[in-house]
Amino acid sequence: MADITVLVVDDDHFVQQTLASLVDRAPGLVCVGCCSNGAEAVEFVAAHPVDVVIMDVRMPVMDGFDVCRAVKENPRTKDAKILMISGALDETAVEWAMLCGAEDTLQKPFDGEELLDKITEMATRAG
Repeated sequence: MADITVLVVDDDHFVQQTLASLVDRAPGLVCVGCCSNGAEAVEFVAAHPVDVVIMDVRMPVMDGFDVCRAVKENPRTKDAKILMISGALDETAVEWAMLCGAEDTLQKPFDGEELLDKITEMATRAG
């Protein structure tokens, strides 16, 4: 099986690097890039299809919900799986993430093993 490709999207550079490093150390996963805002993420996914997008909710330019909708509405990028992460994931935000097309959510601070398990499970899930 080919490596699972992952894009990290977060406006906090430290969080970006932490997530990218965690992904790159996991067998079978590879971080193919990092974006600092939602508009960059939409452009990246359109130019470089990825299996999973790990994305913060609150970002400049476009928030995670808008990015999720844009990725899912594009026939070329709709198959990318989206994991929304945030320190502000209340019940309403989780529902909204799922309505926008996210496959799963994770609360910050997160457990690294749980994050990696979610990425692998999402990428191997059919449809």
